[in-house]
Amino acid sequence: MNKSQEKLDAARALVSQCDRCGNCLTVCPLFGSKDLEASAARGKNTILRAMADGVLEPTPEVRAALDFCILCQRCVTACPAKVK
Repeated sequence: MNKSQEKLDAARALVSQCDRCGNCLTVCPLFGSKDLEASAARGKNTILRAMADGVLEPTPEVRAALDFCILCQRCVTACPAKVK
């Protein structure tokens, strides 16, 4: 297994913990400013899941969406499943 596949498998394991409750949306300051789901953790989890499943390629736009985060950790605090 190559490194890229290992990273995707690790990402799949992480995002599978998300129950898509939306608590992260309510606390994310970037979601509040853009009102775009990809700004919050739930949207990023959806993107990572699609990449891990081979549905989405890691284009520059996809990478930019994943990097759009201020690392405040409010989503982790609000997450009942404690997805990081």
